[in-house]
Amino acid sequence: MNEDVYDCLSRRVDLLDDVLKNHTSILSIINKSKKNDEITSQQINTTIHRAQYLRLTYMNVLKMNCEGRRSFEKCCEDATESLKNVGIKFLNSPKVIMKLNRYFRRNDTFPHPNIQVELDRQYESPFLEMSPEVKIKLREWATKNLSELNCDEVKKYITQELLPEVHQTYLSENLHNNSPTLDDFLHEYGLKRNLSESTTWRWLTHLGFKYDERKKSYFTDRHENEENRQYCKKFIEIFKLRTQFSPLDSIRRM
Repeated sequence: MNEDVYDCLSRRVDLLDDVLKNHTSILSIINKSKKNDEITSQQINTTIHRAQYLRLTYMNVLKMNCEGRRSFEKCCEDATESLKNVGIKFLNSPKVIMKLNRYFRRNDTFPHPNIQVELDRQYESPFLEMSPEVKIKLREWATKNLSELNCDEVKKYITQELLPEVHQTYLSENLHNNSPTLDDFLHEYGLKRNLSESTTWRWLTHLGFKYDERKKSYFTDRHENEENRQYCKKFIEIFKLRTQFSPLDSIRRM
């Protein structure tokens, strides 16, 4: 179905309006996103800001008929200034909005905020690759605390326990005379002492964790509870006694 410019821009304004009014539908305008995608709150805010700038730009273009013709770049510039006046200073260059428009007009989506996902690259952390023991300890801790697992708790464990422990191990095994501080040690791998939420989430997904619907499983059914284990042992003893008097057992003895 072919749309003229006015209908196309009006439809996009309505689409962005709906998303800005209902942030739960934000994934619908993010490329390569899924229902349970690894989108952080910061990345959601990034997409919301993008939607605000592009929506206002489209509205400026639609006003051309009333206020005279203007270039699309001028409409982007006006949108930037208007949002700046209300305290939103996420974008400063009209050319960035023009670039977003070129992407959005393909299929009404913005590029994925996670560049690794957008480029179909598998995330690999140099720090995790250098320290396989970190992956083991983090996976064991996360599995142990699976019922209450969230990024904040994982981040606290990494920054307060795991990173200092790895740093101390590095200092004890360091054959050189230099003794870098924790900040300098992490800087070599592009990290900071206070990990970001997105980095924490990427580490978790790299280890195979993801948000999903809770289902009955080995863990939730509690098959390994001590009470259940004792009951199984008792049942086995009773079963052995019963089979001694069964016809099948008599046949086996013949």
